[in-house]
This record gives sequence, structure tokens and C-alpha cells, in this order.
Amino acid sequence: MASATLEQPKSLSKDSLSIKDKNKIIAFLSQKGGVGKTTTATHARDWFEQFGSVGFVDADAQRSSSRWISSID
Repeated sequence: MASATLEQPKSLSKDSLSIKDKNKIIAFLSQKGGVGKTTTATHARDWFEQFGSVGFVDADAQRSSSRWISSID
């Protein structure tokens, strides 16, 4: 049986991110409800915002993320 080795995630700081590292699309998807997609996406958006501008698309019909973000900003 082959064993997989897991790499330790890099520690991110404002200085460690280059422009090419900032251009990413991250999606939180699951067909099942109640798994924390909205909470995870909203918190990830807030965390990434400290490194620069963040675009956020709320494609959920309930629009919970949009309401949360608009009440914070």
C-alpha cells in the first residue's frame, strides 16, 4: 500500500504573497445543505481581504453571504 505524504501548509503573510499568488478563484461547493459553505466562504473572504482587494460572488438563492457582508462593511 502506497502512503501519501502531506505537506505542511505555507504560512501566509502580506509580504509572502506575490501578484501571481493573488489571482485565484476559490469556490465552496456542496449539494448538501447545512455543511457550512456560507460561513466558510464569508470568513475566508474576510481573511483574504487583509492581503488586498477581494471579489466575492454569492450565487446562493438565499443570499446569506451578501446580507452578512453588507451588514459588516
